[in-house]
Amino acid sequence: MLTVLIPNLNSGELWLRTFRGISRVANKVDKVIIIDGYSIDNSSVLLRDSLLKINIPSDIRKFPPKGIINAIRSGINLVNTSHVLINLCGDELLSLPNSTNEVFEYIEFGSCDILNDKNQKIGNFIENNMCAVRYRMPHINMNSVIWPLSFLKNSNSINYNYKIASDHALFLEAFTCKIPLKYNAQIKSIFYKDGISSRPDMYAFGLGEGFYLTSKYGNFLSSITYYLYCLVFRGVNLRYFWNGFMNAKGLNK
Repeated sequence: MLTVLIPNLNSGELWLRTFRGISRVANKVDKVIIIDGYSIDNSSVLLRDSLLKINIPSDIRKFPPKGIINAIRSGINLVNTSHVLINLCGDELLSLPNSTNEVFEYIEFGSCDILNDKNQKIGNFIENNMCAVRYRMPHINMNSVIWPLSFLKNSNSINYNYKIASDHALFLEAFTCKIPLKYNAQIKSIFYKDGISSRPDMYAFGLGEGFYLTSKYGNFLSSITYYLYCLVFRGVNLRYFWNGFMNAKGLNK
C-alpha cells in the first residue's frame, strides 16, 4: 500500500509533469496527498482535480511554507498506508515496483534521471552505498525512494527546516538509525533542473547546509575534502555556501 506525498508551492504548470508521472503508475498508487504552502496559483487544485478524474483518491492539505521536510511531517500524519513516496511537484515518476504490498522495514530506492530546461538528460541520481551520505550530498533523489511510514513517523530529521538539504538530513537520519537500503531497478523518476534548488545561489546554499550536516554527523575529513572540491572545481559561490552552513548550524542550537 503506497501513498504519494507531493509538496507544492506555486508550481505553475509544472504540476502537469507530476500528474503525467502518477497517471503512468496509477494502478500502484493508493492515495495522493498534496501539501500546499498556501500557493497563490491554483496548481494544487488542478493537480488534485486531475488525479480525481482518473480515480486516484487525492486531497490537499494547506501548510505554511516552512520547507519540504516540514511539509512532509504535516502530510505523514494523514497517511494510513504502510509506505510513502515523496514526489516533489514538477518532477515525474517513470515506473514503480509491481507490488508495494510487501511489508519491508528498509528504504527501497531506484534511479532518477536529471533533465535540464530543454528536456535533455544531463545526469543521473543513483547510490548503492549509504555510507556516502556521511561525507557528501547523497546521490539518491527524494523522488525515487519508497520510505517505510514507521521510519518517517519516528525520524528526528523530518522536523528540521533546512531550505535545500532537508532530504540530506533525512538520509543521514536513516544512516544513523542503521536503516537497511535496497536498490530496486523498477523505481525510476525524473528530476527537472528548473526548480529553485537548482539555481546557482540555492545550490551553493544547499552545499553549505550539506557540509554542516556531514561534518557534524559523518566524517569531517572526508566531508571537507569533498566540499572543497565543489568550491574550487564547480565554481560554487562562497558567500551563499557560508550562509547555508550558518543556517544549518543555527537550526541545531
